[in-house]
Amino acid sequence: MTAGVERIAVQAGFGSPTAFRERFKRVAGVTPQSYRSAFRTNAS
Repeated sequence: MTAGVERIAVQAGFGSPTAFRERFKRVAGVTPQSYRSAFRTNAS
């Protein structure tokens, strides 16, 4: 099971999930959703 962006943002000390998403995209070049999708495996 994976943690949602909201939970990750709080644990990482960001003031809001939006701030985390914006910083993630600036640093990684992709959204958290796109990043997660790139590494997701299909277990079904």
